[in-house]
Amino acid sequence: MPVISNTSNNGTQSWIVTGPATTQARIKVVSVSNPAVFDTSDANFNIVQSITLTSPNGGESWKIGSTKAITWDSTGVLSVKIELSRDSGATWSTIVSMAQSDGQQTWKVTGPASTHAKIRITALLGSVFDISDADFSIVR
Repeated sequence: MPVISNTSNNGTQSWIVTGPATTQARIKVVSVSNPAVFDTSDANFNIVQSITLTSPNGGESWKIGSTKAITWDSTGVLSVKIELSRDSGATWSTIVSMAQSDGQQTWKVTGPASTHAKIRITALLGSVFDISDADFSIVR
C-alpha cells in the first residue's frame, strides 16, 4: 500500500505515521520511472499507537445543553470511538461511533445529570484507549 505515491528524489521524505500497530513494518522505495529500481528496509520496525484523553479528564463541570470539546492526543490512530459513562465506568454508551482522530470532537452535553461521568476514547483499528483519569460532573 503506497504511503507516498510520488516525491522528489532528494533522499528524504516526511511521513505522518498511521496505524494499525505492528512489529513487522518495512518501507519500500521504488523509482517511478523504473519500478525495477527499488530498496526495502533492512529490518522490521514498530508502529505503535497511543491515545491520551486530555479533556474532560476529571473535576470538570459540564452543563447539560452546552457544547464542549472532548480533546485527546494520539499517535498512529486514524479514527476513534467516543463513549460516555455516567457511573464511573461501570457501563458505557456511545457518543460518536466514528470520528477522525484529529484531537478534538465537539459534543452537545446531554442529560441526565451525573457527578460520576467519564469519557472513553478508543482507536477503531488497534487496541489502544484512554479513559478520564477521574470523574467529572454533568449538571443542570
